[in-house]
Amino acid sequence: MKTEWQKFMDLLNEMFKAPVRNSRDIIILLGLYGEYIANYLLEKRCSTGLEKINSQDIKLKILFELKEISESEYDVFSKLNTIRNKYAHKLELTQTEVNSVINSMKDITINWDEKNEDPQSLEKTMREKPFLKFQLACVTKIGYFLTKIGREKGEEIKQTIIFDIKINDKIEKFKIM
Repeated sequence: MKTEWQKFMDLLNEMFKAPVRNSRDIIILLGLYGEYIANYLLEKRCSTGLEKINSQDIKLKILFELKEISESEYDVFSKLNTIRNKYAHKLELTQTEVNSVINSMKDITINWDEKNEDPQSLEKTMREKPFLKFQLACVTKIGYFLTKIGREKGEEIKQTIIFDIKINDKIEKFKIM
């Protein structure tokens, strides 16, 4: 049976290879990982009553208040949850809803790892690609937590993931830990 980390690696390989999956699928899959992480962290801290909390938003607020997630992690997971809900509960988004999703994606801050080549260039490029920037922000946070969770479970985790991302006609190397 594959570990959560191995399943996440499969998802990354699928997300960034051609042809790229549609944005709805990607957001819903990333949202599932966000929920898995929130549930795992809460179950670690609380022994009873979790089944009564059915709102991901409330779970994230509790985790933030318990200092289990940082402000930037809360920001990414909260936006991911909001966007996932829009995609999951509507057959088709209106142009206004699409614009709202794009605007919330633009507002994400990525603390680029210094191991990534030219982080300032990546940030500048990402301003023009809000969906890709948002995906990478989610992937970075999810990867971080899955590494932590995997180690707690005694799983062997490959620490650095390097993959190529095609931006316009240029291939960029992206690393997450």
